Amino acid sequence: MSRRRRLLFLFILCAGLPGTSGAQPGDRVEHLEQLVEQQRKQLLDQQDQISRQLELIESVQAQLQALQKEKEAAPQVVADSESPATPATVKVENTVDARPEKVTDVPNLKTMTNSELVNLWQKDRIPLDEFQTDVAADRGFFLVSNDQSYLLRVYGSARMLATYDSNQAFSPFDLDFPVVPTGPRDVSNSTYNWTMNQTKFGIDFIYGDFLAFKSEFDFKGRNEKFRIRHMFMRSKSWLFGQHWSAFNSVPFLPLVVDGHGTGGGAGTRPVQIKYMQRRGDFTYKISLEDNKPKIVAADFFDATVDNPVPNLAGNLDYKRNWGQLRFAAEVTPNRVKFDGGTSKDLGWGLILAGKYRITDSSTLLANIMSLSGTLGTTVDWTFVPNDMVYNPSKGEFQNIKGWGGQVSLMHYWNADFISTAAFSYMDVDTRAFQGPLTVTEGNKALVNLFYRPSSGRLQGLTVGAEIERAARTNINRSKNDLTRFSILAYFDF
Repeated sequence: MSRRRRLLFLFILCAGLPGTSGAQPGDRVEHLEQLVEQQRKQLLDQQDQISRQLELIESVQAQLQALQKEKEAAPQVVADSESPATPATVKVENTVDARPEKVTDVPNLKTMTNSELVNLWQKDRIPLDEFQTDVAADRGFFLVSNDQSYLLRVYGSARMLATYDSNQAFSPFDLDFPVVPTGPRDVSNSTYNWTMNQTKFGIDFIYGDFLAFKSEFDFKGRNEKFRIRHMFMRSKSWLFGQHWSAFNSVPFLPLVVDGHGTGGGAGTRPVQIKYMQRRGDFTYKISLEDNKPKIVAADFFDATVDNPVPNLAGNLDYKRNWGQLRFAAEVTPNRVKFDGGTSKDLGWGLILAGKYRITDSSTLLANIMSLSGTLGTTVDWTFVPNDMVYNPSKGEFQNIKGWGGQVSLMHYWNADFISTAAFSYMDVDTRAFQGPLTVTEGNKALVNLFYRPSSGRLQGLTVGAEIERAARTNINRSKNDLTRFSILAYFDF
């Protein structure tokens, strides 16, 4: 609009304003100037408001961009999951309303080391019994699911054992005093044997902090057949499946080459239902187990073990910084059906075990056992049935009683070298009708040296050399012994 037209417009406007029709020209000019000034101030105020609104919009946009970056950098949040104590994520009611500062402490399982994953899973859980040569819990390949609620561990151990015996041995890889050759079988020919039957494979599957499934296999079945060693599922307090019996002294046996340890100990792996709980420094385990007795019967009639109910076993542990104590017990309703009828005899077993840390580098381990109809639960009688025997004079099966134990010393020369010296003894109440060459007592002594690197590229390797001597005494007081030298080498992966 031109300047002339704007002035004409203002003149007409002023001419039509009320109270101006009779004003002088000078008054009209003054009034127009005031009106123009008011319009200019209104336009300036509106411009300031628009500028402030633009600044506010830019500030809000900057805040939104910052929140978006924090959300992308924060750990993933998944609704309806368990607490963050094991490979699980944070539980929230609405993932949209979750603030980044509330999930900054959630562990990222995919960036954790194997040891950190194991510690996270074992937190607040009762540890299960383990043998000294079991594969370490942090060995293997760990796979974490994308939502971090599942953990899969695949592991193995390639193992070679070589033995050299002073006499001809009929148990080439595990030396127990009842299998020391006697009578016509006591041949002085020295023998050697090599095997890979201790090689192991295992799979662990962990679901959150609720459930875990474990399966482990080796080749120590009859004639080196593939067999199940452990297979169970467990929660924090329950275990269902095949694992170490609650009646055992496994944690109190030292590191040895022999697969049956020092002798004088107990440890079987029956199928079971086990309940576990902890109260301060005390831990107890109670289980129902399918662990039937092994019988000694004549060849001329049939006999079958037919226990009416599972065995009841349990143990109570007391653990402090100085070491650990255990009391374990088992009751077995032994029953045998045979051609002449049915025999019943209540079997039982008691164990008192302990380990004491003498110094930071030396530990003393020991246990003592008393048994009736449960000798098969010991490592010494794994290959020889001797729980119940048929008494021909009474025409029934009876429990065989015995007692024994072991004492050993483990010493760490440094972080990589370990030695064990051990001695075990067992006395068995065998009957005269079992024959003059039936073993009635025995012992075993051993000493070894292990190399187990604690760090570096060789971590997972173990090499051990051991010399042991097993001796037996028979009912007729004749004695036999066997000396064995063994080398074990394996790598856990």
